[in-house]
Amino acid sequence: MAAASTDISKFTARFRDPAKERDYHEYALSFYSQKDRYMLYAAVAVYILYGFLDLLTLTNATFVILSLRLFCAIGAFLIIRFSMTPVGKRYFQELAGILMLVAGLSICLMIWMEGTIDTPPYYVGLIVVAMVSTGLIRLTFSRTLFILLTLFTAFCLATWQMPADVGRIAATFFIFSSFMLAAVSNYLLEMSRRHEFIKHGERQKLHQQLEQMVEDANSSLKRKNAILNILTHVFRTPLHQIIGYAQILEQEALGKQQHPEYVEYSEHIHTAGQNLLRLVQRLMKHGRLEAGTIRFSPQKVSVNELVECATSGVARKATDKLVHISYERTALSLQVDAALIEDALFEILENAVEATPEGSTVSITAENNDTHVIFHIEDEGPGIDNEQLEQIRNSMEMTEEFLSVSEKLSLGVTLAEKIIALHQGELDIRRATDNGTVVEIRLPLKRHKSSEDMEQSEAYNLRLAS
Repeated sequence: MAAASTDISKFTARFRDPAKERDYHEYALSFYSQKDRYMLYAAVAVYILYGFLDLLTLTNATFVILSLRLFCAIGAFLIIRFSMTPVGKRYFQELAGILMLVAGLSICLMIWMEGTIDTPPYYVGLIVVAMVSTGLIRLTFSRTLFILLTLFTAFCLATWQMPADVGRIAATFFIFSSFMLAAVSNYLLEMSRRHEFIKHGERQKLHQQLEQMVEDANSSLKRKNAILNILTHVFRTPLHQIIGYAQILEQEALGKQQHPEYVEYSEHIHTAGQNLLRLVQRLMKHGRLEAGTIRFSPQKVSVNELVECATSGVARKATDKLVHISYERTALSLQVDAALIEDALFEILENAVEATPEGSTVSITAENNDTHVIFHIEDEGPGIDNEQLEQIRNSMEMTEEFLSVSEKLSLGVTLAEKIIALHQGELDIRRATDNGTVVEIRLPLKRHKSSEDMEQSEAYNLRLAS
């Protein structure tokens, strides 16, 4: 704050940098509203009401003073009306300052024309002008100081020829002390407003930095997904070739191999190629889910169909491991993207089958409440410690502690979680009471289409059109 204070002149309460002073003027204008004009209208109304007091108390120049009061009131009304125009709004402070100065000078002129300060006590009107100028319409300190000095000088000139009695001395003292207090309070308010403007600039700068950071992060994510998509496309073509040629050798389509080991090696190549292709496809899907470019087509589908399609994908692996998949059929149905939910269930089931020892069981149940359909998938494997569960959700934090459970576990969970989140559902993983892992998937019976979904749908349609 000390460094910021040096930007402001302590004598004039203005910024030393002219450009910053212009910025502050624009900032101050944003706070003026219709309420400020209502305040000025009220001040003009009070100024006119004093005319009734003039009729009762004036002894000299009654007509001239009432005419002056009416002329100033009309002028003030026109100035306020002009401040509603674009040009007038820009120069609202100057117009309000002129209005206060004219009002104060007219009061000093009335004092001079009447030749007395007692009947009526016009100097009270000068104090009101000082109050309005300093606090109610937020005039800057330099303008307020100029108005107060000008009015005090005009008051002294208006009363110069009057007798130096107690009334004149008291009136001068009241005017001087009131103006001094008004100037000090206006100075403190102005300094406070300028410090607030400095803080506002710092907050605005911080906000811009945060927006830039978010934009950079989004750009980085898009670049990462673009690179990931390019790499996966580059990998897929040679992988298909490797798998195809390995399958030809494995099946001995062109004739018998001289060495039986070649068939075994070809089988290994074929299996490894398929696994790598599956990993590439997962990475592509992960990138599309991250970028929000995956096509989302919800439709009504039965829970039995979803589970059966997912279990068919892991049936061979379960058979090889002698793992039994237990599922009780149900009459439930959901409004979901069937292909995506099948993928999510497949990822969870594949992890469960891999983690389950030979001859064990993976059980699947589905139930519903008033709002959700809940899938329970439980295996009989060694289970996962609770402190590892958060790590597993991040596909880039695979560690040796749970690589022994499944090398695809973390990426599979990440994909499943993103797919379920796209359906406004929840995925929960916990250790079973005895052994094994329980995965709970909660999907809403009826999904509400959000604005983000509509934007993604429109973006997808635009991409198709292009």
